[in-house]
Amino acid sequence: PSDVSADGVTVFNDHGRLQTINGMVHAVDAGSGEILWQRPAYDGIKGTLGNGQAFGTLSVGNGVVFIGYQDGKGTMVALDAESGRKLFEFHNQITLANGSVMPAGSVEGGPQIVGNMVYWGVGAESGGLFTNAAGVNVNAGSRMFGFELMHDREESSEDREERSE
Repeated sequence: PSDVSADGVTVFNDHGRLQTINGMVHAVDAGSGEILWQRPAYDGIKGTLGNGQAFGTLSVGNGVVFIGYQDGKGTMVALDAESGRKLFEFHNQITLANGSVMPAGSVEGGPQIVGNMVYWGVGAESGGLFTNAAGVNVNAGSRMFGFELMHDREESSEDREERSE
């Protein structure tokens, strides 16, 4: 089914985006329906503004819950699956032409966990200038890599000039 209910708490998937009725992340015992823990999706997460920031499918692996945020900062948060305690968080950064670094992008899809690595993409909607991918060690919380994926678009004369400088 597209939604799951337990103790009056409903989590539903609407067009590929995970949303909750009250802006909470819940751990529910699949056998009994008992809520094991719950926490606001945005509580204690740097840069998030309030309800509705966490989108996409939650991913769980190696005892860690991963949540991507559509917050303009490309935030990925890891929670302890047993307690809900925040373990670590990452924010996507892009380097501008002048060398300065700024947070940017949104995580709209669910992260993928393979072995001890979690992978996710970060990007901008409709004609954004960047699309990034990152990989993090699930248990250590250390970033292993990040790289920019180029858009499939025709290169302009301005792009060629900028690249040749």
